[in-house]
Amino acid sequence: MDIRAIIFDFEKAPDAKTRETLCKLRRRGYKLAANCACGACDVVFESGEEGERTCFLRAAELLHVPPHTCAVVECACERLLAAKDSGMKTIGVLNAKNCIYADTCINDFSELTDIFA
Repeated sequence: MDIRAIIFDFEKAPDAKTRETLCKLRRRGYKLAANCACGACDVVFESGEEGERTCFLRAAELLHVPPHTCAVVECACERLLAAKDSGMKTIGVLNAKNCIYADTCINDFSELTDIFA
């Protein structure tokens, strides 16, 4: 994958293990966006009424990267579809790890350090 940025749509604030993974990804040069302030991401984007597709595109805009260089990590299949429709790569995690719209599936956020080595 030719990915420069990773977008997270967390259901709740990430735990310490996930924040550690995010910090490793930043040190590797990836730009990070999340829908909640976690202290490890470059930007925070708003999840809102305009729809998930618009939110993901806004996150790419805030990171100053084209959508096709972004990967969205998501646990909801419908949000993976929105990311896919935005031209982004998709990574299914937890409930979405078997989603047909996921380009890659993981069981745990820590696996991202293997994908984005």
